[in-house]
Amino acid sequence: MKTLFLSLSLAINVLCCAANVDWIDIPRADYHVILASEEPEIEPLDQLIAYYHSLDKSSLKSQSDRIAYLEAISCYLEQMEAQEKFADQRPTILLLNKTVQSKKNYLEQLLKIPSDEEIASYHFDDSSLLSAHFEPLFLRNNITYSLRMKEFWGKFWLESIDPCHRRLANYYQFWIDTRPPRTDYQSFFLWLESQPIPKNVPVVDYYSDEKLEACRIEISDGYLRKSDTHELVSTDKSKRNLFVIDLLKELYLEPFKEGVWHTSLSRGKPILGAGLLQSEEGVVKTVAFECGHYLPSLEQSFQSLQVLRERGVRFKKPFQVVYFENRNKYKILISENVLEDYQQFNDAIHDLSKRKLVSSNEF
Repeated sequence: MKTLFLSLSLAINVLCCAANVDWIDIPRADYHVILASEEPEIEPLDQLIAYYHSLDKSSLKSQSDRIAYLEAISCYLEQMEAQEKFADQRPTILLLNKTVQSKKNYLEQLLKIPSDEEIASYHFDDSSLLSAHFEPLFLRNNITYSLRMKEFWGKFWLESIDPCHRRLANYYQFWIDTRPPRTDYQSFFLWLESQPIPKNVPVVDYYSDEKLEACRIEISDGYLRKSDTHELVSTDKSKRNLFVIDLLKELYLEPFKEGVWHTSLSRGKPILGAGLLQSEEGVVKTVAFECGHYLPSLEQSFQSLQVLRERGVRFKKPFQVVYFENRNKYKILISENVLEDYQQFNDAIHDLSKRKLVSSNEF
């Protein structure tokens, strides 16, 4: 099992660093129009692309055939681009070839999707857990419908193994509703090739090791400091600052922006904690237990505070906790001394005279 995990871990890390991978296919079109030229070399290009689109998309073997034809199309475009008579069309040819290469890279990654057993071994591997005192949080793989968001969400294993890390819960539910003969992950992605997936479907940026290291937070004399500059961390109050604590108790912090979610920092692996965090001059002011990818319980969320406290993190006196219960969102100011055990903490955050309702019908 360890060998299986290592192979998938390597695959996920490669996907984090992969460039020019895209599910958007080359268009079925008249390339005389796209290239604005009537040169005779365009007719063979049209024929190559037409034949490529005639290939079956539903089997693994057909993906190999499609990859071979995409390579042939790319080679033909390179030959066209080298000819002087296509000087005016070179920018368009280069852009088209980039699309061809990105799609080819995507299909090559689909062929590398491991078995369901290997995928499970990656998402449940807690071998690096330092202490049995803490309970790992695992990436959610169930699927639910949100009345607030008006869509299905969850099934985040798909996001982690997808070469483009798309949010695919809606498509997965639609696929299941078709009653497919097989329900393994590779079959789902093959089916997805025949579906019109728009360019603006949400995509998560899975960080490379180098990019992740830049998000790591040092804890020096209790103060949060950026690992690369050693500056005290003062978060932007207007931004949602995502935090993740990995199984080695390392803290990572990154402002939310398009494409950046908790899995950008965790890459789908088991963790000890996740949520939102605000700090000023290295002192923690607010911890919000808000993470849809892992959806920690209150007790699991308390674990995040335990880890931070164990590492000597300084909390403002008092500091704010934001948490969810029965689909409601609450906030409350508490003292660090209630972090001695879960019961004290639980009693403190449920003080009805102090907690405030932020919103209802969350998730």
